[in-house]
Amino acid sequence: MSLIVFTPIIVTVLGRDVPGTLGIAALVSLFPAFVVMLEGMNRTPRPASDVLDLYGASRFAHLRYLVIPATIPYFCTAARLVAPSAILGVMTAEWLSTGYGLGGALDEARGELDFGMSWSIAFITVLVSLPLVALTSLIERSILQRYGR
Repeated sequence: MSLIVFTPIIVTVLGRDVPGTLGIAALVSLFPAFVVMLEGMNRTPRPASDVLDLYGASRFAHLRYLVIPATIPYFCTAARLVAPSAILGVMTAEWLSTGYGLGGALDEARGELDFGMSWSIAFITVLVSLPLVALTSLIERSILQRYGR
């Protein structure tokens, strides 16, 4: 619902070109990633925070030595979650504002009741999304191996 409400505002501010499309994609991707990252920050180990407090660590030290390392798995999960939803956001922007790209083609196929084209576009979207998820999983594995998680 909020995407349908905010799309005209984003299109008015950023235009119907690439900045507007990226703004809508960011709107689709930002909130799920934010919620996952916030959950990771809230799950930092309290005893480790107490140890840092005991030694008089600053807020920056808490962030550097505790919060960021504890949030790395959540960051990777957010990246894996956002990869396909960003494509969905771009398609939604194309559908609602530009009329071009896969979103515009999907809207045109829907208007002409061309179900074969609609399913083809859905299949192409899945074919584009799966490598992105696989790439984020590969990056996640390398990051977690490096930091020992």
